[in-house]
Amino acid sequence: MSIHSLHQFRHTCASDLLEAGVHLAQVQRILGHSGISTTVRYVHIADPQRREAMKLHPLNEWLAPQPLEVAA
Repeated sequence: MSIHSLHQFRHTCASDLLEAGVHLAQVQRILGHSGISTTVRYVHIADPQRREAMKLHPLNEWLAPQPLEVAA
């Protein structure tokens, strides 16, 4: 695994943990960051409140996949 891939994995892991509601300080410990400022970089990506708000947008109904009709 290249260093770039490892970084992507850590980045995804941090984002997933934060979106799941794991406290920032706990994510810091899991990733082994010496300072919280390093972990804070991931906060802008993980925004569960924004994600929930976007679920309420009326456009979602229009974009939702329509079920396939089965011919009888």
